[in-house]
Amino acid sequence: MRVQELHTQAIELADKAFIEKFSGNIEKSIQLFAEAFLLERRVALAAKEQNVGEPSISVLFKSAASLAINANMLEDAEKLICLALYGGPPYEIAEELRNLLEELYFQRHLQLHEVQLGSNELQFVIAGRGIGYGMAKSGLVLDKISTFEKLTLRTAERKTGRPFRSKGDVPKDIKINFQPFLSVPRAASFGFTIRFGTPAQQLKLDGFGNSEEIIEELVENIDLVNKGYFEQLKETIKDESYFQNFISLSKELAPDGKEINLIGLTFF
Repeated sequence: MRVQELHTQAIELADKAFIEKFSGNIEKSIQLFAEAFLLERRVALAAKEQNVGEPSISVLFKSAASLAINANMLEDAEKLICLALYGGPPYEIAEELRNLLEELYFQRHLQLHEVQLGSNELQFVIAGRGIGYGMAKSGLVLDKISTFEKLTLRTAERKTGRPFRSKGDVPKDIKINFQPFLSVPRAASFGFTIRFGTPAQQLKLDGFGNSEEIIEELVENIDLVNKGYFEQLKETIKDESYFQNFISLSKELAPDGKEINLIGLTFF
Protein backbone atom coordinates (compact mmCIF):
# COMPACT_ATOMS: atom_id res chain seq x y z
CA MET A 1 0.00 0.00 0.00
CA ARG A 2 1.34 3.44 -0.92
CA VAL A 3 2.28 5.96 1.75
CA GLN A 4 -0.49 8.39 0.78
CA GLU A 5 -3.06 5.61 1.04
CA LEU A 6 -1.77 4.69 4.50
CA HIS A 7 -2.04 8.32 5.58
CA THR A 8 -5.60 8.59 4.26
CA GLN A 9 -6.57 5.39 6.04
CA ALA A 10 -5.04 6.67 9.28
CA ILE A 11 -7.06 9.89 9.04
CA GLU A 12 -10.27 7.95 8.42
CA LEU A 13 -9.61 5.75 11.46
CA ALA A 14 -8.84 8.82 13.58
CA ASP A 15 -12.13 10.43 12.53
CA LYS A 16 -14.00 7.29 13.57
CA ALA A 17 -12.07 7.24 16.85
CA PHE A 18 -13.08 10.80 17.71
CA ILE A 19 -16.72 9.99 16.95
CA GLU A 20 -16.56 7.02 19.31
CA LYS A 21 -14.81 9.11 21.96
CA PHE A 22 -17.40 11.87 21.94
CA SER A 23 -20.14 9.24 21.97
CA GLY A 24 -18.71 7.89 25.21
CA ASN A 25 -17.34 4.66 23.70
CA ILE A 26 -13.88 5.14 25.19
CA GLU A 27 -12.52 1.60 24.76
CA LYS A 28 -13.54 1.49 21.11
CA SER A 29 -12.03 4.93 20.49
CA ILE A 30 -8.71 3.87 22.04
CA GLN A 31 -8.63 0.81 19.81
CA LEU A 32 -9.23 2.93 16.70
CA PHE A 33 -6.67 5.53 17.76
CA ALA A 34 -4.12 2.73 18.19
CA GLU A 35 -4.84 1.40 14.70
CA ALA A 36 -4.57 4.89 13.23
CA PHE A 37 -1.30 5.47 15.09
CA LEU A 38 0.32 2.33 13.72
CA LEU A 39 -0.49 3.43 10.18
CA GLU A 40 0.59 7.05 10.69
CA ARG A 41 3.86 5.96 12.28
CA ARG A 42 4.64 3.91 9.17
CA VAL A 43 3.94 7.00 7.07
CA ALA A 44 6.17 9.23 9.22
CA LEU A 45 9.06 6.77 9.25
CA ALA A 46 8.76 6.30 5.49
CA ALA A 47 8.85 10.08 5.00
CA LYS A 48 12.00 10.28 7.11
CA GLU A 49 13.65 7.40 5.26
CA GLN A 50 12.82 8.96 1.89
CA ASN A 51 14.02 12.35 3.17
CA VAL A 52 10.97 14.23 1.89
CA GLY A 53 12.10 17.28 3.86
CA GLU A 54 10.65 19.62 6.45
CA PRO A 55 8.08 20.49 7.60
CA SER A 56 6.45 17.35 6.18
CA ILE A 57 8.48 14.92 8.29
CA SER A 58 7.90 16.66 11.62
CA VAL A 59 4.21 17.24 10.87
CA LEU A 60 3.73 13.52 10.25
CA PHE A 61 5.63 12.61 13.42
CA LYS A 62 3.48 15.07 15.37
CA SER A 63 0.33 13.58 13.90
CA ALA A 64 1.43 10.05 14.80
CA ALA A 65 2.43 11.12 18.32
CA SER A 66 -0.93 12.79 18.87
CA LEU A 67 -2.71 9.60 17.86
CA ALA A 68 -0.48 7.62 20.22
CA ILE A 69 -1.41 9.91 23.12
CA ASN A 70 -5.09 9.41 22.37
CA ALA A 71 -4.44 5.66 22.35
CA ASN A 72 -2.67 5.90 25.75
CA MET A 73 0.56 4.74 24.09
CA LEU A 74 2.63 7.39 25.81
CA GLU A 75 6.09 5.87 25.41
CA ASP A 76 5.59 5.54 21.66
CA ALA A 77 4.40 9.14 21.49
CA GLU A 78 7.41 10.39 23.45
CA LYS A 79 9.85 8.60 21.14
CA LEU A 80 8.26 10.11 18.03
CA ILE A 81 8.19 13.63 19.47
CA CYS A 82 11.86 13.41 20.42
CA LEU A 83 12.73 12.01 17.00
CA ALA A 84 10.86 14.87 15.33
CA LEU A 85 12.61 17.50 17.48
CA TYR A 86 15.99 15.91 16.78
CA GLY A 87 15.37 16.41 13.06
CA GLY A 88 15.40 20.20 13.44
CA PRO A 89 11.83 21.14 12.46
CA PRO A 90 10.74 24.75 11.81
CA TYR A 91 10.26 26.86 14.93
CA GLU A 92 6.45 26.80 14.88
CA ILE A 93 6.31 23.02 14.49
CA ALA A 94 8.95 22.58 17.19
CA GLU A 95 6.81 24.62 19.61
CA GLU A 96 3.78 22.49 18.78
CA LEU A 97 5.83 19.36 19.43
CA ARG A 98 6.98 20.71 22.80
CA ASN A 99 3.38 21.53 23.70
CA LEU A 100 2.42 17.99 22.75
CA LEU A 101 5.22 16.70 24.97
CA GLU A 102 3.81 18.70 27.88
CA GLU A 103 0.39 17.19 27.24
CA LEU A 104 2.02 13.75 27.21
CA TYR A 105 3.64 14.36 30.60
CA PHE A 106 0.30 15.51 31.98
CA GLN A 107 -1.37 12.33 30.71
CA ARG A 108 1.42 10.29 32.30
CA HIS A 109 0.82 12.13 35.58
CA LEU A 110 -2.87 11.16 35.40
CA GLN A 111 -1.96 7.55 34.70
CA LEU A 112 0.46 7.39 37.62
CA HIS A 113 -2.30 8.66 39.90
CA GLU A 114 -4.87 6.39 38.22
CA VAL A 115 -7.07 9.31 37.19
CA GLN A 116 -9.17 9.41 34.04
CA LEU A 117 -10.60 12.66 32.68
CA GLY A 118 -14.19 12.72 31.49
CA SER A 119 -14.73 13.51 27.82
CA ASN A 120 -17.34 16.21 28.52
CA GLU A 121 -16.30 19.79 29.17
CA LEU A 122 -17.69 22.67 31.16
CA GLN A 123 -16.97 26.18 29.90
CA PHE A 124 -16.69 28.53 32.88
CA VAL A 125 -16.56 32.21 31.90
CA ILE A 126 -16.14 35.25 34.15
CA ALA A 127 -16.41 38.83 32.89
CA GLY A 128 -16.64 42.29 34.42
CA ARG A 129 -14.66 45.31 35.55
CA GLY A 130 -12.41 43.20 37.74
CA ILE A 131 -11.43 41.03 34.78
CA GLY A 132 -8.75 42.33 32.42
CA TYR A 133 -7.48 40.95 29.14
CA GLY A 134 -5.99 37.65 30.27
CA MET A 135 -5.63 38.91 33.85
CA ALA A 136 -7.92 38.90 36.88
CA LYS A 137 -7.79 39.35 40.62
CA SER A 138 -6.96 35.94 41.99
CA GLY A 139 -9.53 36.21 44.77
CA LEU A 140 -12.37 36.90 42.33
CA VAL A 141 -11.62 33.88 40.19
CA LEU A 142 -10.60 31.41 42.88
CA ASP A 143 -13.63 32.20 45.04
CA LYS A 144 -16.01 31.48 42.15
CA ILE A 145 -14.25 28.25 41.23
CA SER A 146 -14.25 27.15 44.87
CA THR A 147 -17.98 27.86 45.13
CA PHE A 148 -18.68 25.91 41.96
CA GLU A 149 -16.70 22.97 43.33
CA LYS A 150 -18.75 23.08 46.55
CA LEU A 151 -21.95 23.04 44.50
CA THR A 152 -20.67 20.04 42.56
CA LEU A 153 -19.78 18.05 45.67
CA ARG A 154 -23.06 18.90 47.39
CA THR A 155 -24.99 17.82 44.31
CA ALA A 156 -23.07 14.54 44.22
CA GLU A 157 -23.78 13.92 47.91
CA ARG A 158 -27.48 14.58 47.40
CA LYS A 159 -27.72 12.46 44.26
CA THR A 160 -26.08 9.53 46.02
CA GLY A 161 -28.59 9.68 48.86
CA ARG A 162 -26.27 11.02 51.56
CA PRO A 163 -27.89 12.89 54.45
CA PHE A 164 -27.14 16.60 54.41
CA ARG A 165 -23.71 17.18 55.94
CA SER A 166 -23.83 20.16 58.29
CA LYS A 167 -20.18 19.73 59.31
CA GLY A 168 -17.16 17.57 58.62
CA ASP A 169 -15.25 16.74 55.46
CA VAL A 170 -16.64 15.69 52.12
CA PRO A 171 -16.78 11.86 51.93
CA LYS A 172 -13.65 10.44 50.33
CA ASP A 173 -15.49 8.47 47.64
CA ILE A 174 -17.25 11.66 46.53
CA LYS A 175 -13.99 13.61 46.40
CA ILE A 176 -12.10 11.08 44.32
CA ASN A 177 -14.92 10.83 41.79
CA PHE A 178 -15.07 14.61 41.25
CA GLN A 179 -11.57 15.99 40.76
CA PRO A 180 -11.74 19.21 38.72
CA PHE A 181 -8.99 19.95 36.19
CA LEU A 182 -8.79 23.47 34.74
CA SER A 183 -7.42 24.55 31.39
CA VAL A 184 -5.17 27.57 30.95
CA PRO A 185 -7.47 30.63 31.20
CA ARG A 186 -8.52 32.32 27.99
CA ALA A 187 -8.19 36.08 27.57
CA ALA A 188 -10.95 38.69 27.09
CA SER A 189 -13.70 37.35 29.32
CA PHE A 190 -11.74 35.13 31.69
CA GLY A 191 -12.69 31.63 30.60
CA PHE A 192 -11.70 28.14 31.67
CA THR A 193 -12.45 24.70 30.42
CA ILE A 194 -13.14 22.34 33.32
CA ARG A 195 -13.06 18.58 33.02
CA PHE A 196 -13.60 16.20 35.89
CA GLY A 197 -11.26 13.36 36.69
CA THR A 198 -12.32 10.05 38.18
CA PRO A 199 -10.33 6.97 39.21
CA ALA A 200 -9.31 4.93 36.17
CA GLN A 201 -11.07 2.01 37.81
CA GLN A 202 -14.02 4.14 38.87
CA LEU A 203 -15.75 3.32 42.11
CA LYS A 204 -19.41 3.10 41.19
CA LEU A 205 -21.51 5.47 43.27
CA ASP A 206 -25.16 4.68 43.83
CA GLY A 207 -27.63 7.20 42.46
CA PHE A 208 -26.09 8.20 39.14
CA GLY A 209 -24.24 6.85 36.15
CA ASN A 210 -21.31 9.25 35.83
CA SER A 211 -19.95 12.68 36.72
CA GLU A 212 -21.42 14.22 33.56
CA GLU A 213 -24.91 13.50 34.89
CA ILE A 214 -24.11 15.45 38.06
CA ILE A 215 -22.69 18.47 36.23
CA GLU A 216 -25.55 18.58 33.74
CA GLU A 217 -28.14 18.70 36.53
CA LEU A 218 -26.06 21.23 38.45
CA VAL A 219 -25.91 23.65 35.51
CA GLU A 220 -29.66 23.26 34.93
CA ASN A 221 -30.41 23.95 38.61
CA ILE A 222 -28.20 27.06 38.68
CA ASP A 223 -30.16 28.31 35.68
CA LEU A 224 -33.41 27.77 37.61
CA VAL A 225 -32.08 29.85 40.51
CA ASN A 226 -30.98 32.63 38.16
CA LYS A 227 -34.46 32.72 36.63
CA GLY A 228 -36.15 32.61 40.02
CA TYR A 229 -37.92 29.30 39.32
CA PHE A 230 -37.66 28.12 42.92
CA GLU A 231 -40.76 25.94 42.86
CA GLN A 232 -39.37 24.06 39.89
CA LEU A 233 -36.03 23.75 41.67
CA LYS A 234 -37.85 22.35 44.71
CA GLU A 235 -39.13 19.50 42.55
CA THR A 236 -35.52 18.50 41.87
CA ILE A 237 -34.06 19.24 45.30
CA LYS A 238 -36.72 18.01 47.72
CA ASP A 239 -34.59 17.96 50.86
CA GLU A 240 -34.95 21.37 52.54
CA SER A 241 -31.36 21.52 53.82
CA TYR A 242 -29.91 20.73 50.40
CA PHE A 243 -32.39 23.16 48.82
CA GLN A 244 -31.41 26.10 51.03
CA ASN A 245 -27.71 25.27 50.71
CA PHE A 246 -27.97 25.19 46.92
CA ILE A 247 -29.64 28.59 46.81
CA SER A 248 -27.04 30.05 49.18
CA LEU A 249 -24.09 28.73 47.17
CA SER A 250 -25.71 29.77 43.88
CA LYS A 251 -25.95 33.34 45.20
CA GLU A 252 -22.25 33.20 46.12
CA LEU A 253 -21.49 32.09 42.58
CA ALA A 254 -23.62 34.81 40.99
CA PRO A 255 -22.06 38.07 39.69
CA ASP A 256 -21.76 40.86 42.26
CA GLY A 257 -22.69 43.50 39.68
CA LYS A 258 -19.56 45.49 40.48
CA GLU A 259 -16.33 43.71 39.62
CA ILE A 260 -18.09 40.73 38.02
CA ASN A 261 -21.17 41.14 35.85
CA LEU A 262 -21.21 37.75 34.13
CA ILE A 263 -20.73 34.14 35.15
CA GLY A 264 -21.29 31.83 32.21
CA LEU A 265 -21.61 28.05 32.45
CA THR A 266 -21.94 25.85 29.38
CA PHE A 267 -21.73 22.07 29.57
CA PHE A 268 -21.29 19.81 26.56
